[in-house]
Amino acid sequence: MGDLSICILFASPNKNGNTATLLAPFITELTKFGVTINFVDLFEKQLAPCEGCYDCQSIRDKPGCSISDDMKTIYNLVLDSQCIVFVTPIYTWYC
Repeated sequence: MGDLSICILFASPNKNGNTATLLAPFITELTKFGVTINFVDLFEKQLAPCEGCYDCQSIRDKPGCSISDDMKTIYNLVLDSQCIVFVTPIYTWYC
């Protein structure tokens, strides 16, 4: 698969729960093919909510935000990836 890079955004608060268990064989198979995996555990990141300031609307050539948190790092990982995988638990059939 060559230079394929996948960003996995893991959104479960339980690092060893069902969601992680289901994700493990997926990651194992990707690594067999030499895929670069950028794994982001969202619960380990400092992410602030949007303040509705619209600063992001004034920047045209890249993601822009006036909030200084870990989202800037996540933006770069997402933009450098060919595929994005959202991994989230389902509670009573609702993400």
